[in-house]
Amino acid sequence: MTEYTPDSWVVIKMTHNDKTFYKVLGGWSGGYLNGTSWRLNSGIDRVELEDDVYKFYGSSGSVYSCHKENYGLRASTA
Repeated sequence: MTEYTPDSWVVIKMTHNDKTFYKVLGGWSGGYLNGTSWRLNSGIDRVELEDDVYKFYGSSGSVYSCHKENYGLRASTA
């Protein structure tokens, strides 16, 4: 299981062939040595809320730990 903690995040609703599914788009701010980056998870299977952190469990086994206050798009994900 791989866990990711993005600096910013949104949930994207996608529809294909009349099937609707949701994915997490996470962004990370870069620094001097690393550029900004983003990841789109495989699809949300379940969600848990622990304090102010949403845990999105993906169909590939990954977990995205997303702080409530970091919800939104930034330059790396817009």
